Amino acid sequence: MSRAIIDASVTLVWLLEEGGQSPAIEERIESLTLTAPPLWRLELVNAVLVKERRKKITPALGSRFLHILEALDIEISSEPVRRTLDQLALFARPHQLSSYDAAYLELAVTMSAPLWTLDQNLQLAARRIGVELIADDNE
Repeated sequence: MSRAIIDASVTLVWLLEEGGQSPAIEERIESLTLTAPPLWRLELVNAVLVKERRKKITPALGSRFLHILEALDIEISSEPVRRTLDQLALFARPHQLSSYDAAYLELAVTMSAPLWTLDQNLQLAARRIGVELIADDNE
């Protein structure tokens, strides 16, 4: 099984069954060894809470989604202890990324692993610096 870095965009499309991509994503989730930075968990919880507040899902369904996410076999990397906040900003600036997206890209670079994202800006930044991408089936 090969390793890849997964971001919240892929996970949420799979979980919320948006865009008809869920079966293809689920197949890949099961066939890859996936890693994410610690913020992945925060992004997912926040997305579920926002859906609840907007009345798109019930709190019961939100809790069910969080249990499903908790059960996924995704390794959460540790935060690099030697990375300063300025270093992360320096990584984000040339690619016009948020600090969140820069964390995913930096993890892919650090682990020499492909990045799995549906975020177009993050894909563009990855291509610019030669990070392999897990292509979605709609490309």
